[in-house]
Amino acid sequence: MKLSMDFLRLNKAYCPGIINCIFRKVILVAPFLIALTTGYTQAACPVIYNATPPADLSIDPSLPVGSVLATMQLSWPSQNGCQVIGSGAGFHIGQFGNGVPNGNLYPTGLAGVSYRGRIDGWYDSAYWPTVYDSSTPQFTSMGNGTATIEFVKTGPVEAGILPPMDYLRVQATDVSGTPDVAMLIIRTGVPIPVDPVINSCSATPVVPVSLNTVLNDDLATVGATAGDKTFNINVTCTGPANISLMFTGDVVDSNNAVFRNSDAITGSTIGIQILNNNSAVPIGAGHYMNLDVVNGTVSPTFTARYYAFAQPVIAGNVNAIAYATIVYN
Repeated sequence: MKLSMDFLRLNKAYCPGIINCIFRKVILVAPFLIALTTGYTQAACPVIYNATPPADLSIDPSLPVGSVLATMQLSWPSQNGCQVIGSGAGFHIGQFGNGVPNGNLYPTGLAGVSYRGRIDGWYDSAYWPTVYDSSTPQFTSMGNGTATIEFVKTGPVEAGILPPMDYLRVQATDVSGTPDVAMLIIRTGVPIPVDPVINSCSATPVVPVSLNTVLNDDLATVGATAGDKTFNINVTCTGPANISLMFTGDVVDSNNAVFRNSDAITGSTIGIQILNNNSAVPIGAGHYMNLDVVNGTVSPTFTARYYAFAQPVIAGNVNAIAYATIVYN
């Protein structure tokens, strides 16, 4: 305002009349009034925060395309400094990853690996890119948050390095259409090694089960059982895997999971039955007992017992072998 007034005083001597002077005053003052009513300013933007990534990422390269190979979280405290003052009509708040996305997958610079991200409990918890409309007339700080970054397999994967990069950009666009202003950038300042590790699973190789001695009278009818004894099969996986068990062997009665007794004397009448949760275990190729996802060690419990499949039973020894095969993916 001071500049315009000085200009008027400087030119006062050249005004031929009061009307011309008033006209000059209106022309000079009007632009300042417009700037005050439709102002759009930003300062100290964007705020850049270097989040701490994990030391490395272990992935399973055998997973199918589209699978989440690994997940990391990048957290930041509340950030001050960036101030965006709009026209008063509100803002479009955008959350974006780095580079040009394919849907919601952003490039990482590592072959076969892309990433997607989201922020739970923030403007929009959907995977980026997202745009959220805010009626807030200005922003003077950015709240704390945690971004969940999921690395997704898009092709063959080998060992490599994820370079330092920007994973998240939050920007504001005034509803009136003024240019985008980046307010917050979350990046990793260090590279992240990616180590392909193929998960494997194993089980206790041999599980001996000794049944107690029973009387002939305990097995006096076909289908009679006796001498229940519980045992466990320990299954250990180095990473998450869907585990099933398949039981095979020399079977007398597959419907009741009765395995053949190899003893020459008692083998014609008595076998060994294996149960899980009081039900006969599934027998043979293509028949599985599902253990769901195993990550670490599980020890499902089974029951073995004598089973009379013919009469009369004869006293003697009973020996049987069953095989449990781990099936996982």
